[in-house]
Amino acid sequence: MKAGHSIFYEASAELSPEGAGDHACGACGQVTEQCVLYSALDAHIRHLKVTAPRTAVAHIHEDLANAALWMMERNMGAHIPALADLRWRGVSAGVS
Repeated sequence: MKAGHSIFYEASAELSPEGAGDHACGACGQVTEQCVLYSALDAHIRHLKVTAPRTAVAHIHEDLANAALWMMERNMGAHIPALADLRWRGVSAGVS
């Protein structure tokens, strides 16, 4: 069981300046308004580009989840696509 709400809990906050901004983090999972949001924030402060597909996250409260995704997009510059629209290195996610 995870002790903190972030996937980065107790992980080093450092990322080499040479690589900052060149790395990406995909945020998906349960409880958009908590764990996904906190993990996205931790990724953002580590200078990772965050992508959180709207259709790859689950919420407890829909209005709070929508607010969390909006905060990720507005405050962290996160990309919030539908999973079917997601492309990694030019390859479609293949969701039908």
